[in-house]
Amino acid sequence: MLGVYAYHFWMRAMPKIARPSGTQHLHRKSASYRDAVRRKLGAYHRHIQIGLIAQGILTPFQSERLLQGKTQGFVLGPFTLMDALGSGSMGTVYKAHNKT
Repeated sequence: MLGVYAYHFWMRAMPKIARPSGTQHLHRKSASYRDAVRRKLGAYHRHIQIGLIAQGILTPFQSERLLQGKTQGFVLGPFTLMDALGSGSMGTVYKAHNKT
């Protein structure tokens, strides 16, 4: 549901490209159209991130880690890491939720 909403939200203002007409090639479009597509695709990940946080699927901490490309370290034993509270020379202190 979120993906469908996001697509329509970001792309609805863009003119539709008809496939049979031969105009579906982005390189044939104007520079301003290509720039608009680049901006919308660049902002798309933030839109998805905000939606996942708003729905309670991810915490801001978890979504930032995903955007950094860090897919490991969300679970530590029986605990799901919710936030990083602080870090120092001895390690990092996390806020966690017990799965049991």
